[in-house]
Amino acid sequence: MGAEEEEKILAKERELKMQAILVRIMKGRRTEKYNELVNEAAKQIIAFEPNVQSIRRQIEYLIEGDYMIRDEKNPSILIYKP
Repeated sequence: MGAEEEEKILAKERELKMQAILVRIMKGRRTEKYNELVNEAAKQIIAFEPNVQSIRRQIEYLIEGDYMIRDEKNPSILIYKP
């Protein structure tokens, strides 16, 4: 396995770790402000140093995947969709 393949695998593992943490936070809180969710996820990810942009990308992925939705009245609030 080459270095490029290992980097792809590592990046995918990190994405999955971020998604799991984001879902766990939202399961417990049900609703959360977007920026608060980003900050809390950054605190809980201890295996590596995530950048804010990658956390935001994973939040958008989870919204597209129907794990959470934006509040209709206030789009800065996210709602967990069980």
